Amino acid sequence: MRSALPLSCLLVVAGVAQCAPDAELAKIRERYRANLGTAPGWAADRVANQQPDGSWKDVDYSDQDRSSWGPMRHLGNLRAIAAISPATDAATRALNRGLDYWREHDFKCPNWWYNEIGAPMSVGDTAMLAQGRLTPENFRYITETVMPRAKIGMTGQNRAWVAGITFVRALLTDQVALAKEAMAVISEEVRITEKEGLQPDWSFHQHGPQQQFGNYGLAFAGEMTQWADLLRDTSLAFSPEQIELLRNYLLEGENWVCWRGYMDLSSCDRQMTPGAMRGKARSVAGITARLAAVDPPKAAAYQAGAQRNQPGAANDLVGSRYYWRSDYVIHRQPDFMATLKMSSRRVIGSELVNNENLSGYYLADGALYLYRTGDELEDVVPVWDWRRVPGVTCPQGTRSLRPDPGKRLPTDYVGAACDGRATVAMLDLSRDGLSVRKLFAFAGDQVVCLGAGLSYAGAEPVTTSLLQQRLRGPLRLNDNGAERELAAGEQTFDRARWLDHDGIRLSLLEPGKLVVRSGPVTGHWRNVYNTAGTPKADVTLPICSAWLDHGANPSGSFAYLLAPSVSTTKAPTIITNTALSQAVRLADGLVAAVFWSAGRIDLGDGHTLAADLPCTVLYQPASGAATVAEPTQKFKALTLTVDGKARPVTLPSGLMAGSSVVVP
Repeated sequence: MRSALPLSCLLVVAGVAQCAPDAELAKIRERYRANLGTAPGWAADRVANQQPDGSWKDVDYSDQDRSSWGPMRHLGNLRAIAAISPATDAATRALNRGLDYWREHDFKCPNWWYNEIGAPMSVGDTAMLAQGRLTPENFRYITETVMPRAKIGMTGQNRAWVAGITFVRALLTDQVALAKEAMAVISEEVRITEKEGLQPDWSFHQHGPQQQFGNYGLAFAGEMTQWADLLRDTSLAFSPEQIELLRNYLLEGENWVCWRGYMDLSSCDRQMTPGAMRGKARSVAGITARLAAVDPPKAAAYQAGAQRNQPGAANDLVGSRYYWRSDYVIHRQPDFMATLKMSSRRVIGSELVNNENLSGYYLADGALYLYRTGDELEDVVPVWDWRRVPGVTCPQGTRSLRPDPGKRLPTDYVGAACDGRATVAMLDLSRDGLSVRKLFAFAGDQVVCLGAGLSYAGAEPVTTSLLQQRLRGPLRLNDNGAERELAAGEQTFDRARWLDHDGIRLSLLEPGKLVVRSGPVTGHWRNVYNTAGTPKADVTLPICSAWLDHGANPSGSFAYLLAPSVSTTKAPTIITNTALSQAVRLADGLVAAVFWSAGRIDLGDGHTLAADLPCTVLYQPASGAATVAEPTQKFKALTLTVDGKARPVTLPSGLMAGSSVVVP
């Protein structure tokens, strides 16, 4: 399918015209074909079992599911057959019969994505693999009817997808102008933006200001790394600046949210399907390893990222991250990872799309997860109590658990100060008549949560979930000084001090009614997502859960600590826990503080801390070092006063608004 047209000045990359001789375009085409891989083992079976009209009996062509559209299996069969090597006459006949059948019916899905991205991408790959074995009618149908439905437009990863499909069409048909347009768009997406796409804190947004590490952000990483690899060593290659952006996104973003071969559940968001946490982490590892070939000077960093992202691997990525554009905290230590997902007026917390994430109403209301082995939450969501998402305070009522469109918390007071080693976050939780103000502190091997100003206007009891995960081994409880192992079932304790489970100790820092439940729980995936591909069988798993029962008409405060059972770190000390200010003294004397309004906190030992605006503060009295962040992202300056001495703080603006400032 060589064109007689001269292939010169083919593409525009990073806004600069590049001359691309025919040999380079041919090199990219061959690399793309090789990248598609070999035929799966079942491809020959698809040839043998095809019906005379080109269809397959096990494909539901009438399916109208928006998430797992049945007819896509037909296109998957054709792609597999096209990859059979060496090609046989039988395979070529089956390939064209199958395309004839699809062309005659021109199947469409109620979900636009399949029509404009999914199907065009699949048939483009099929045509590339076929290498001239398609009939003229089928080749024209693919390149002139199906693939042109991927019109360049949209935003974020959707824009990158349609541009990539368009570029493949240009490779198939040698359309010089089309190739120029498509690659310019692909290249343009590798940039920092305040809209949908790659964010300045190395998170990724799609469908509005919404964290998408495990969905669109993962696809972005894979697609752009693929293009970077396919175009390397040619005049069309991504610029060094673009490679640096991809490197930072992978190493400072995607690698941070994966722990020992499992992606944080909060990063999977609506795609909580069987094996999702493991599968997404495996994809991150593969993408990270692939970019090493494009960026040899940093190969060791990529290889380390890919290696640590294996089940059971040792963790050498230690520290704290706050993604201020996404209201998201990651805290990593050698032996555990903690994550915190919040939302605000600025940030959408969770979404329900195509019947995915049917019960995730509370998933961004301060969801606090801890991982040691990484698989504590893998595939547990079918049996979850979705009103007891770990870390979340909410009523135990009957309201729908379906996330609202564009679900956000109606507050500006959500943010965190982070110095790279520790993080203190604030969450003003106000929803459906419930109000509570929370401090979350992460330092060393300690995770502390303080809650204050708790109230609820409804009649239902209110709980704060502390953990809900796979039950592994015994549960040991300290009940007013007496230690014992708990039997299965549900039990309530009014004077509990701590609970040990699977290497993590949950300690109550203020008295509260602790409820512990353990044993087998039965549920089903239809509570999570309901599509044609949803598993039909019930799921039964041994689960351990614990929560604070605040009862009806709750008030007052609560506080708890999560840390390794064997930790020798000095226990934290609560300095204040009110609706006006919250502060806790952590390891090495570090103070984590939240000011909910202008005010002053007496730290003891003759030290005081004051602020003239709501803010989060990490303060080390021994050195006088302080790190500050302003949650609303609206102010230009604040004043932090330490021991009576005012320290003016110029706050970040623009894309950096909400990030932390070191106060001299």
